[in-house]
Amino acid sequence: MVQLGISFLQRVGFMYTKKLFFTLASCLLLCSNTHAQDKKEDLVQLACAGNQSALAAIETYYSKCNLTCESPAGIGKKNTEYWRNSALIRIREPHAITTLDVKIEKGKLYSVQIAPNQKADRNMAYTHIYDPNFRILDANPWDYSLFVLPFGLMSDEAPPVFTLTEAVSRSTVRKAEWVGKHPARQIHLILDINGEPRSYEVWVDPSRNWLINRCVMTYRSKNKRKPDAKEVEWKFDWKVTDWTEIKPTLFVPTRSTSVSDTGDDFIITKTAEITNIRINEPISPPAMPHAPAGTLLFDKIENRIYPLGPNGVPQGRGQRVGEPFYPTMPTPDKLNPNPNRVDRSASYRKWLLPILVVVALAGGLFFGSRYLRKA
Repeated sequence: MVQLGISFLQRVGFMYTKKLFFTLASCLLLCSNTHAQDKKEDLVQLACAGNQSALAAIETYYSKCNLTCESPAGIGKKNTEYWRNSALIRIREPHAITTLDVKIEKGKLYSVQIAPNQKADRNMAYTHIYDPNFRILDANPWDYSLFVLPFGLMSDEAPPVFTLTEAVSRSTVRKAEWVGKHPARQIHLILDINGEPRSYEVWVDPSRNWLINRCVMTYRSKNKRKPDAKEVEWKFDWKVTDWTEIKPTLFVPTRSTSVSDTGDDFIITKTAEITNIRINEPISPPAMPHAPAGTLLFDKIENRIYPLGPNGVPQGRGQRVGEPFYPTMPTPDKLNPNPNRVDRSASYRKWLLPILVVVALAGGLFFGSRYLRKA
């Protein structure tokens, strides 16, 4: 018992020693910024190094996300279940009738939306392959935790989604400064993404393992149909409002809000509650469901359409979008042949020609006899 007690105290002591070391290191960095971290480049490097280190510490991640959306059109709710490791992202979003399953793996996003007891001939189920940055889901806890700089717009042309370090490497840094007072001091950055109509304003919090606690994106666009139209500026503001120290010195967001202002008084406010968080624990993402045979697969990367065979396997070479749509697309019966099925069409074809011949002869005799009588 004494040995167990000593072992327990040693473990607890190690955790708190580690926490104390992290806290002291953060304080030293904050106190030394007056001299060593006044330069913009130094502040940027400090913020990126801390943030990148925090993200690298997350090897596996699981959570549930409940999203409430309020707008002039009403209130809507969504929820997702989320799994992530170094090789795979898996997300499930149940809807009222269907369930949307998403997998991001090997540089592609796969989606399957299917209703229970789905029949292939109704073709209600559908599948897609997208660019991995494509935002098909709104209730994404990774985005609402600001582990990446969120984009906020649904677009067929998926823009790249960056971590803070990736964004800085592709940006012109317009500002880098300390804001606030110790111990709530933060690094404030303004980034213009090179070659894109978006910019970010970011606040990095050293007291919460250098994670982002607020991100404002400004996006500028014009009406493509009216090149002379005035440029429109959209603004999206994400903010973490609640944090949890899930493990010693490892903080994660548990509640976030976002406000979208498109400049036309149609303001959308979203609140994300992130629960059941597990970090660096074994996770078992569920396998993706298979859409029924005969369901169409839309590959948005290759711009091709395929019919699916058994077990969700694409059939043939597919056809490019815009070509005549599957003039010889196999039917569900051919994709899933039934050996006990009787082909009744064959018997119909067997008797069709004799019947047509008899009808033609009878018609000829009838009209021929009438002609002879008149003569």
